[in-house]
Amino acid sequence: MEGNIDISLYFALFAVTVETTFCAFLDKRKFNSWFTPFSALAFPYLTVIYLTVFFSVQLGFISASAESIFVWIAGLAVFWLGGRLVRSRHDKNIRLVNLKDHVKVLTYYVLIPAWIAIITMIYNVMVNIATVDGLQEATGGDIFANIHYGVLSLSKIAGMVFIVILVGTTTRKKYFTNFTIISLIAASVLYQVKGDLLVPLLGGCIYRSINYKLHMRWYHGIIIIAMGYVIFNIFYLFLFYSVNRSWMWFDLESYKYMFHQFMTYLYSGTLSLSYSLAENDVRKSYDIAPVLFTSLINMFRHINGTYDLFQPIRVLDYANLYNSIDLKNFGGDSNVHTFIGTIIMYMGWLYGLLYIYVLGVFSYVLYIYSKINIWIGMVYSLIAGALFFGWFEYYYWHSFFILTITCVGILAGIYSLFNSKHRIR
Repeated sequence: MEGNIDISLYFALFAVTVETTFCAFLDKRKFNSWFTPFSALAFPYLTVIYLTVFFSVQLGFISASAESIFVWIAGLAVFWLGGRLVRSRHDKNIRLVNLKDHVKVLTYYVLIPAWIAIITMIYNVMVNIATVDGLQEATGGDIFANIHYGVLSLSKIAGMVFIVILVGTTTRKKYFTNFTIISLIAASVLYQVKGDLLVPLLGGCIYRSINYKLHMRWYHGIIIIAMGYVIFNIFYLFLFYSVNRSWMWFDLESYKYMFHQFMTYLYSGTLSLSYSLAENDVRKSYDIAPVLFTSLINMFRHINGTYDLFQPIRVLDYANLYNSIDLKNFGGDSNVHTFIGTIIMYMGWLYGLLYIYVLGVFSYVLYIYSKINIWIGMVYSLIAGALFFGWFEYYYWHSFFILTITCVGILAGIYSLFNSKHRIR
């Protein structure tokens, strides 16, 4: 893995670049937009794999493999083909509505529940911190499970939905709304799970583009990446304070460590997949495919009154799904294998590609009708946010995938019940 890069890697990189450009162009012709579900999944991966191929070894990581890119080439093609069956939003039978009228009213229905969620989130963390010594212990091991499962943890799920709504509907002059967004972000930082904050924040940006028909520019991407890096560092500064009782604002070594950790996260999915494929380590013998459907399994267990929830991390520990990708030994072990890589590794080629095809159809259906219904728009925004991070993780196995959709459904019912004048058709 540490040797010279062979020509097959550059060929695979060229092939995935051509595929992404070609499929995105055809999507643009059909849907009149560059930002389709395929683009949300493919372009971030394309960016990360370029950074991985050209810089990972220089920064002390293992090298990427051509095989891992070919896995993505196959998966992207199947995902894109799923969208070919979906009608274009220009179809005369699909009637668009003016979402702005609903958005203006919606914001006021969310502010009070959002503050209830903020208070509950903080209370949930503080109660668990009181039982241990410091935030680091409060967000690790069994205590970590306590704050992420149970009735109080549902406030975090609601908080994710409220972030999407408020980021997607606020304006510069809505000072209290903006303060609520900042408070939701601060409460989410306490949970020390980066994806649970970054996915809804990005989902909010997507939801905003849907509501106000905004067109993404190249500099918007730079702003989003910069904000993601800042939020990433805030997580670690908060963690440093919990350990050392010092914010370490001016400690150069801390920032070097955070940069290396950021690059570890950036490379972890693609390099871990490369490592597993190089070792021919698919691990199907552990029968861990059900992990991909954790959110559905836990939903049915809740309905049946079973509180022994299915926790993916325990299955991953059992299967030893950890790969060492950091040659500098800074703790760069990874148990993520990207969106497409995880599906193929856990389900095999036949069932894996079939599942990816179904996800493609599902994503494009939501994409089409997000222009018609604000609630579908919320669900699509969260799902597209998870697709954006497909270079890192398969986020659909997390509980928020089902619970956030459930939360949106509850909000839709309340909104329609008490606001018949603006009821969604």
